[in-house]
Amino acid sequence: MTKVKTLFIKAIILLSFFISFSNADSVWNRTNLYDSTNDSYYIPYELWTGAKWDGKKELRFHNADLNFMGNKSIIGPKEFYHEKVDKNIQVYERTNKGKVQLFTFYDFGIGRVYDNRKERYFDGGAKFPAGFGWKLHEIKEFSQTEWKKGNEKVRTLGIKIVELKFNDENNLESMTYEFYVKGDLDHTYTYEPNKGMISLEKN
Repeated sequence: MTKVKTLFIKAIILLSFFISFSNADSVWNRTNLYDSTNDSYYIPYELWTGAKWDGKKELRFHNADLNFMGNKSIIGPKEFYHEKVDKNIQVYERTNKGKVQLFTFYDFGIGRVYDNRKERYFDGGAKFPAGFGWKLHEIKEFSQTEWKKGNEKVRTLGIKIVELKFNDENNLESMTYEFYVKGDLDHTYTYEPNKGMISLEKN
């Protein structure tokens, strides 16, 4: 074997090692998201906003400016006065043509706090799974208060992650989950890292 050929083979092996290391070291790698002690996953808030995630597992109101699925956008954070709970909160504005919704972060997920359709306000509950303790095929339920046309009511919301899709390098490609309202399946959503929502299906 010639010296040049030997060096070439060594270079290929070294390159393969660095590619493998880079893939395993990705913040979206399963080893960084999965907790074997309770068979659960950490879901980054950045999966919803489409922002770049640095791997830190914490609730932060990071900057977001995302356009997705053609005519939808998410931008924030900004301060919003929630008149029903009488306090200022940090929110993200999600728009879809004339529809405007405001969302905030909780330690258990991301929830809607305002919807300009019929001037509705919300407190509590999640519409996107985020944070620690999420398990595949297990429904988490939340109580949410809704104010509409002067009336106040409490309803139960549920979220079930049905798929976490990882590629050959074990990096997260997408997450699909089901969203329930009062026990009935309402929507199925799919999200991708750095892209946010890529599909939704109304049930």
